[in-house]
Amino acid sequence: MQRTCFFFGNGLGMAVEPDYFKLSTGMTNIWNLATTEGGLSSEEKIRISQLTCADAKTPPKSEEQLELLHQVNTACKTINAIDCQSIPWTSKPITEFPNSVNKFIGLVAKHFTTRAYSLPADFVASLTEIIKKSSGHIITINYDILLYQPLIVNESLCGYNGLLVDGFHKGGFKDENLERKYGKSFGWYLHLHGSPLYLSYPSEIHKINIPDLDHSYEDPSQHRHIVLAHTKFKPDIIINSEVLSTYWVYFSRALIESNLLYIFGYSGNDYHINDTIRAWYDEDTDHKIHIIEWENPSEDDIARKEYWKTKLSNTGKSNFQLHRLPNILDYRW
Repeated sequence: MQRTCFFFGNGLGMAVEPDYFKLSTGMTNIWNLATTEGGLSSEEKIRISQLTCADAKTPPKSEEQLELLHQVNTACKTINAIDCQSIPWTSKPITEFPNSVNKFIGLVAKHFTTRAYSLPADFVASLTEIIKKSSGHIITINYDILLYQPLIVNESLCGYNGLLVDGFHKGGFKDENLERKYGKSFGWYLHLHGSPLYLSYPSEIHKINIPDLDHSYEDPSQHRHIVLAHTKFKPDIIINSEVLSTYWVYFSRALIESNLLYIFGYSGNDYHINDTIRAWYDEDTDHKIHIIEWENPSEDDIARKEYWKTKLSNTGKSNFQLHRLPNILDYRW
């Protein structure tokens, strides 16, 4: 059975409310959050801004600014992991810094999760119907619940009885929960870049409910399953998360099962994703892609077609369909 993959980028949220779903908005709002409301302390802000901005009082506003932050955070984690019972290796700032970074990243992801925005009902209905017809998979790199919540409500995500499964069950996350058994034919719902709803416990990883998010920052170390970094370091975060590394394997499997891919509201800027799609697309002439993107008036169709050709193929393959719309939420399957 040939399936269809539906890949969603941040353009989905931008089409709903462009200012709110900008990464810079999320970072700035969290930076300005008072400590009494769970925000960063002054010391935490200074340490983060020293690694991301020229001005120690300025919040980072893009993934590109997070390059050094990720490197220092990784170094601190490595030092903290050394058995130093006899001779101490670490100082208090080194010990605490990874939790500060986890807290900041977790709160930024939470920003995109808790506001009550929604997709048009007929858009969700159209998507649900095509998933049903194509036994499709959903792959998303968004932290938000714009897709997730309505698919729970319409029972597309409903344990093993729904159209889609995300690997979480009563005992937490297990890769075996994504395996099809007993004649089931469900597709997969893969949060490739994670979610603030995924929390690590000593022996399990659980998905919490949205109302419980406010209480989840008492231990920032639990937020290990969110990808927010310079694009070249995103694979490092994925590899070190049991959930996300499993999702990455299943992303390739979802493509292998499919002969059609819809790319919806994606910038094309994540190399690790492009490489995976490119390998699948170039492998077979029958593999087809539809790209749905915002129609930027400053760019024409020829330039955008050329842009995507360089992103999606090493062989010059260009039989993909490009759909440029003033509002991508007007697209229907």
